[in-house]
Amino acid sequence: MSAIFSYANLQVACSLQPVSLADANLESNAADYPLINAYLNKQQPETTRFFLEIVIKAIDSRPDANLESNTADYPLINAYLNKQQPETTRFFLEIVIKAIDSRPVALLVDIACLLLQRECLDECYRSEIATSIERHLNSNARTALCSRLAQLYVLLLPNDAERRAILDRCYKELCSTEDVAVQTPWLCAYSVLQLSSDVIENMRKIRCQFVKMIESMFSMQPNQLFEATCGSLAELLRKPDSIKAELSAEEFCSLCDLLGKIASSRKDTLTLKMKESIIHCLGFLSSHALQTNLYGQILTQLYATGEKIP
Repeated sequence: MSAIFSYANLQVACSLQPVSLADANLESNAADYPLINAYLNKQQPETTRFFLEIVIKAIDSRPDANLESNTADYPLINAYLNKQQPETTRFFLEIVIKAIDSRPVALLVDIACLLLQRECLDECYRSEIATSIERHLNSNARTALCSRLAQLYVLLLPNDAERRAILDRCYKELCSTEDVAVQTPWLCAYSVLQLSSDVIENMRKIRCQFVKMIESMFSMQPNQLFEATCGSLAELLRKPDSIKAELSAEEFCSLCDLLGKIASSRKDTLTLKMKESIIHCLGFLSSHALQTNLYGQILTQLYATGEKIP
């Protein structure tokens, strides 16, 4: 969160001091964020005040920055932006993207995703930004940031053809390569969820592959790819009924047993984040249309998990 407060300090300096930020006493803020610093130096004071208001509302909304759903988890910033003109949100998005390019921060990536869901960016600008985000994505393996960068990258893709190309490439990598990049499961999950057609068919295919990978990696040595795959599966399972590929009773029982076994395991190599993602999967399974006895299986696995916590 230190970065977002640095941005706030930067905006206060822009709004209140009629001097260049190079002369402002902001400790290391201006030096740490050269792109946003240069960009804001060219803007009017009212513009930077607007940006400051948005940043403060983001901080007020969720200061812990542990976010999964952009619109729901940013109620203040979402309500504020609903009142603004499209050109205002476009300008704000440009500032946020420049800040991300300077130094990626999970909170700002979330805000950029929220803005992009409003389709407030010209297509000609999307390709340029996507190249920059892809560079950060390929060089970052931390789950919290990698997942957000993957979502942002997919949202920046201008059309279904490019999203399908990413999905096909990543799916082939998941199926045929032992050395799978950490960002690949996230790209698969977010790509399929942004398709405008054939969503159910592709979602079922991706979900089955995720389950195979999770089962295989759990039997060996859970690693960063295991963590990313668990998180990506949770992302697929939590989506609304209208775009979910329902499971058969047999598929459900098999998946529920696997998730329960992982959640209650005491393997030292299983991190808290891995188990959190698995618990999310169990919880999101209950949002599917199921027979009553199948809901009982979820509860059984969750109770078993709680009983085995040391």
